[in-house]
Amino acid sequence: MDRTTADLQTAETLCCEMFRGRFPTQQMTASHQRGRNAYVPINRLPSGILSHTFKLSVEDYYTTAYYFERLREISFVSAGWYALVSDSPALWAVADSDQSIATLEKALLSSKDCPLRVNASREYGLERESGNLLPS
Repeated sequence: MDRTTADLQTAETLCCEMFRGRFPTQQMTASHQRGRNAYVPINRLPSGILSHTFKLSVEDYYTTAYYFERLREISFVSAGWYALVSDSPALWAVADSDQSIATLEKALLSSKDCPLRVNASREYGLERESGNLLPS
């Protein structure tokens, strides 16, 4: 069998597998997209600048429930942005009394040793919980 015939048989096999759903087209598409994302100008910025840009974009949400939602939306843009948001302690250094316990725990763990900005509101029963926040 010559090389041309072998190449044609390989191509035919791949096409058949693709139509049967055995070919990992979604994986190939995602891999191609990630490779292409590396060339997008914003993704060529240093991670420190991009992280600071993310912080500026969510800054207006410090006192609302939308801060972490906005941070989550940014992290869904690409795998690279997800990793950057996850690995940027300064982005997580916000605790708001109206957040769920799970969100607050995530923020405390992810903020590592960054200074924490705490927003507390009486509307959410802070006076009832203040015994847990203040030293005895």
